[in-house]
This record gives sequence, C-alpha cells and structure tokens, in this order.
Amino acid sequence: MNDSRRLSIWRWTWIVIFAFTIGSCTLALITSCSHLTVAPKPVEAHAIALGETNKPDADIIDGDASGLHVRKIWVDQYFRLEAKFKEQNWPGDDKIAAEKSEKFLALGSQFTVPYKCSDHFADMKRRERLAEAGP
Repeated sequence: MNDSRRLSIWRWTWIVIFAFTIGSCTLALITSCSHLTVAPKPVEAHAIALGETNKPDADIIDGDASGLHVRKIWVDQYFRLEAKFKEQNWPGDDKIAAEKSEKFLALGSQFTVPYKCSDHFADMKRRERLAEAGP
C-alpha cells in the first residue's frame, strides 16, 4: 500500500471517530435535557373573597392572565357592595365582560373580571364584615 493511500485511510478513520464522538455527545446532551420543558409564566395570586359560609367563593370559576372567570351571582354581589359603599364607577368596572362558555351555554351567565375588581371586591367584603361585627 502506498503512503498516500495509507494517509487517506487514517484521515477518514479520524473523521469517522470525530463524527461519532460529536454525535454521541450531542445525543447524550439532548437525552439528558429531555425532561426540561418551557413552563408558562405563573399567574399572580390574588385575594379570594370568602363567601357567606366562610369557604372560598364558589362563584369564582377560574382565573388566567385575562382575569377571573366568575358567575353572575359574583357580579351581582360586586355591584350590590359598590352601591352599599357608594363606590360606583370603579376604574375596572368597564372591563367586566360577559362571555359565552360551553359549560353554561348562555351569554351572561359567566363573566371575566379584572384582578383589580377582585381585589376591590375582597376589600369591600372585608369592610362589610367589619361593619357587621360592630365596634
């Protein structure tokens, strides 16, 4: 075998070994990180108003980045408390929106409420409880 052919075989051998090593390292890196996922940004927790039974309010259905999803009873209580404390036209009131849900199948039985309104509702509920408790 001549020297140029022997040099060519060694060169290809090293290329194959190098490619195999790089491929193995890449595969090991990919499989070692396969359990990692991109998690959504957590939604900031807000105060949950307690209902009359001192349990978390059952009229709150869910919450996401757009706000709380609540039932009509929650919205009615919210506006009743605003009237009681004479705080109509709160800045977030105009963003309370009725939505149609597959669960209730009717427009106006479920609403999306901004978190600021939820915080305002919790504050009004707290003031109502303090007023009921007396001095």
